[in-house]
Amino acid sequence: MTRRGFMKVAAMGTGSVAAGGGMASDGGSRSDAQSVTGAETGDRFVRVGESDGKWWFLQPDGKRTLFSGVANVAYEDAPCTMSGVKRYARNHQVRGEAREAWGKKTAARLRDWGFNLVTISYPLPTLGMQYASGIALGRDASRETPACSIVPFKSVHASNFPNVFEPAFADACRRLAKERCAPERDNPQLVGWFIDNELLWTGGVHPDGLFGLVAELPEGHSAKVVQQRFLAERGWAGRKADAEVKNAFLALVAERYFAITSAAIREADPNHLVMGCRFAGIHSLPDAVYAACGKYCDVVSVNVYPAADLDHGYVREQFTFSRRSITHHFDRVWKAARKPIIVTEWSFPAMDTGLPSMLGSGQRFRTQRERAEATELFGHVMCALPYVVGFVHFTWADQPPTPNPENCNYGIVNVNDEPYPELVAAFKRINANLEKWHLGEQPPRKKRAPNDVSARAKALECKGMHPGSFRQEPDGTFIAENGAFKLEGKIGERGLHAAVGSFKPWIHEVMDGRKLWTPVEKVESVRGGVEDGLLVFECEFSGWHKPHERKLRARFFMPADRPHFLFEPLSVTNIGPKPTEVRSVYGLLTPPADGVYRQGSASHGRPIENIWGGWSYAAWINAAGRFTGCIGNERDGVAVHYWDTPGEGLHSDATISLCEPATLKTDDRYTFDERPYLLFTFGAGGEWAWQRRLFELGVD
Repeated sequence: MTRRGFMKVAAMGTGSVAAGGGMASDGGSRSDAQSVTGAETGDRFVRVGESDGKWWFLQPDGKRTLFSGVANVAYEDAPCTMSGVKRYARNHQVRGEAREAWGKKTAARLRDWGFNLVTISYPLPTLGMQYASGIALGRDASRETPACSIVPFKSVHASNFPNVFEPAFADACRRLAKERCAPERDNPQLVGWFIDNELLWTGGVHPDGLFGLVAELPEGHSAKVVQQRFLAERGWAGRKADAEVKNAFLALVAERYFAITSAAIREADPNHLVMGCRFAGIHSLPDAVYAACGKYCDVVSVNVYPAADLDHGYVREQFTFSRRSITHHFDRVWKAARKPIIVTEWSFPAMDTGLPSMLGSGQRFRTQRERAEATELFGHVMCALPYVVGFVHFTWADQPPTPNPENCNYGIVNVNDEPYPELVAAFKRINANLEKWHLGEQPPRKKRAPNDVSARAKALECKGMHPGSFRQEPDGTFIAENGAFKLEGKIGERGLHAAVGSFKPWIHEVMDGRKLWTPVEKVESVRGGVEDGLLVFECEFSGWHKPHERKLRARFFMPADRPHFLFEPLSVTNIGPKPTEVRSVYGLLTPPADGVYRQGSASHGRPIENIWGGWSYAAWINAAGRFTGCIGNERDGVAVHYWDTPGEGLHSDATISLCEPATLKTDDRYTFDERPYLLFTFGAGGEWAWQRRLFELGVD
């Protein structure tokens, strides 16, 4: 097929499995692939194709398309769990708006706003909207037949996994596909089928993942039988479930799952695309799983809820602990699967609607304006990836305020069917630029103005008090005292010390593919004094995993007569012989062992998870009520997480992540130009006093 210069149309693979759902002796499956073009099908159905390194959906007339869609566009919404009332549907009825009239109005809105796809939205395809549908083969096969389940379905997403090794599983998939897919096989408005939604590929909280869940099944269970044979054939019987073992088994599971389910769909409906299984996230699975998906499916589908960095103009993978660009993981999935990717869920709730927005995934924003900015940024970032062929916003209408199981401002419209104007305007801009952005580059990065850490520290001082002093003894001992407490150290020794605890910096890095947490604790040099009325001193620390030495320069601020100090990393230098990838700096303040410590609730009022520009904080509180806490801002890449591990002691992780990991060769230096910092604070009075301290410091 050659239209508009398209040189490649993706093959629609077909998986063939042994008769009766059986498997080869090694637990694997057999597959074939065939090329199905528009010409061969009468050119009536959507395909995917590539031209000059860019992937697209191809309409029957050859027009290239990126899909921008909305999920769950429906007359009825989820009910309030307390009242049982479906508020969105009730409001239609109060207005006298019947289902048919609502459908026509909604379809017209979607087209006016530039959307061209709906998913899980049954009334609208009849009104001219193209759609893709989920058929839940794995979920429903395991629900209907207990033997077809490894993890039983628990009525929420990412709660079950089918037993792909049970012979009855293939039969169940064929039956379900025949029921659900065959009636639509000739529908030109249908784009394709999603096999499932958010299966438990990771094994949930089990330390050994899906491998461990299978290992704990009763003897004779068909999945456990295959696992035991799998280990024996590879000489791994009795071997510890390390990463190699777990990933190899998961690859076997993926091969079997995608072979069976895709074959069932293509048997029932050879005309439409098989669009993957809507993976929950994009960075938690080994490459082999994505490779299996690409082998048998036409499109890889992923649900992602990343973090939009409005300061720097990019989208990062996580809210905390890592600020690496989300495109890093999309690239990895593409390289493994070699099939185009569609984002089937994404959203950014805001906190200004009155909805709690406490449950469910996604980065939160304070206002609809910020929400719209994040939405437009994400759309641009996705469009600019050459292998991303579309995205589907979650969801059409806001959710109820009580758990169901979410209570978020996910909607483009509220429960009164009123659009959010800022969000609609953002989508109009996105949808008007789909092709332009797809043919262009990633949006340019921005640089944030640096913090004024000195001003922040001075604002905390007791006015009129003496600023304190810094002195250094001939033996290398140095003491910084501000009237409330002292920080002490000594050249050649490790860390800084005070009555409130010991402070030591660490570096998180990756070298030769290994993650390392390097203690950089030895004080090499120090200088300090009072600058503009504020006690300030700088330290150079060193540390290593021999012979790989690192150096860290840092500045400390001690506001006059206040129980606080601020830690500001200045630079990291690689003194070792090998390159290393620096990811973050830790400031670890461990309280003294003078009582039983517990992690404080670290909250003032209602905590808002994952909010843009929000504070991250935690505290240790001992039996006498003394607290030792740390505070930082998410915009600086700060994540504070305190926890206690039996036998290991207290973990006082306060992390400043780099905006992007920095690869440092020998003698290379990374400088923290935007001046991130951690604020440490101490006091007495228990949890109430800790929360009051947060309020006093302006932490919301």
